[in-house]
Amino acid sequence: MSTETIFKREHTKKAKTCKDGNNSLKDPSSKSYAQVFAPHHGWAIRKAVALGMYALPTRTHLLKMLNEEEAEAKIQMESYVNASAPVITYLDNLFLSKQLGIDW
Repeated sequence: MSTETIFKREHTKKAKTCKDGNNSLKDPSSKSYAQVFAPHHGWAIRKAVALGMYALPTRTHLLKMLNEEEAEAKIQMESYVNASAPVITYLDNLFLSKQLGIDW
């Protein structure tokens, strides 16, 4: 299974549920990284990623750069989360059927 796909889905779910007053993408990004990638990275990579989280734009700035409104972005995020679930399940089943495992 693609860890990038899992990361994107987890990050989108977490970013989507941020309180409107919380404008930071650092928290959902950090939590998604810790859940998906951190277990596979060594100490140095984890520290570098933690430092990189401080360079993330705010949610407001990101939406402005994307020329997107908050309400429309939430609709798109919800659509992505819902659409990605069967894709992840399909990929899991495919990897398991080929005896490749899904924990990598």
